[in-house]
Amino acid sequence: MKKNIFLVVVFICFVGFAQENYSISSQKDRLRQYSGQWVSAVNPNTDSVAKFPEIKMSSLNNFNNHSLTVKVLQKDSSNQYNPLLHEIIGYDSFTDTIFAAGHNTQGVFFTGKGIFTSEKK
Repeated sequence: MKKNIFLVVVFICFVGFAQENYSISSQKDRLRQYSGQWVSAVNPNTDSVAKFPEIKMSSLNNFNNHSLTVKVLQKDSSNQYNPLLHEIIGYDSFTDTIFAAGHNTQGVFFTGKGIFTSEKK
């Protein structure tokens, strides 16, 4: 019995240590983390999601994970989702920088650039 408890404790310590030292240092890989379907929380103080979230976001990988195509939808008063903005976020391997460009439904165009930061880097 003591041997089993010891093995479980060692395993838990190993898993905790491995997770603590796990980091994604590549800007391209950090960008890929944001692919998928996202929805807004009920409010900023919770992670609960409403039946009809105010915002839905779809992020699709492109070009061997070098960019994301992002589509953001906003719910109206009849619980229908309408486009709010479209954006492409990409990784530039030459400058090791993340760039973004998009436009909203009013035709306003925006751009930005930066990097992902991490305390592990």
